[in-house]
Amino acid sequence: MLARKIASIHPVIVLVFWIALALASPILVMTLGGSAGMFVVNASTLVVGACWCGWMWAIRTAALEEASGNATPRRPWLYAVPLLAFLPFLILPEGALEAGGLLAVAANLAAILLLGSGVFLLWKTAEALERMVAPGLAPPKMKVFSTTVLLAMIYVAPFVVARRFAARARPAEAAAA
Repeated sequence: MLARKIASIHPVIVLVFWIALALASPILVMTLGGSAGMFVVNASTLVVGACWCGWMWAIRTAALEEASGNATPRRPWLYAVPLLAFLPFLILPEGALEAGGLLAVAANLAAILLLGSGVFLLWKTAEALERMVAPGLAPPKMKVFSTTVLLAMIYVAPFVVARRFAARARPAEAAAA
């Protein structure tokens, strides 16, 4: 229920929200000055990541609920993996990659996990959206890939999501008439 409400927010409102989040970090850094700059950047990145993970979870959950006869496991805990992968960046000192050694290895592993889990979640969300639009069929990998790329463009994604849900609603309305 909550996932469907989040996924059905008007795309323009979601777009304005993403733009506001993107502008928050530079504005806060300029306002607060240099000493708190890195903390503000890290905190705002964590907030943006949490919002993104929550939004992707809502889209996938709502799409899987809409799709009929779906045996796909939900696994909502996977949407916390990118946030957990970002936590070492809050702990590691600034310039950990330049320091070399164990700090650089930890930063690189966290970055790989962050990027890999983000792409995986985009793929699973796009796959759920495509399963919802064409129920009963396994969506073609190229179509899932295309939707994944569109979802990765965060300022285009709200309109893609709204269009997919609208495409799902049209056949249901035609069948009810």
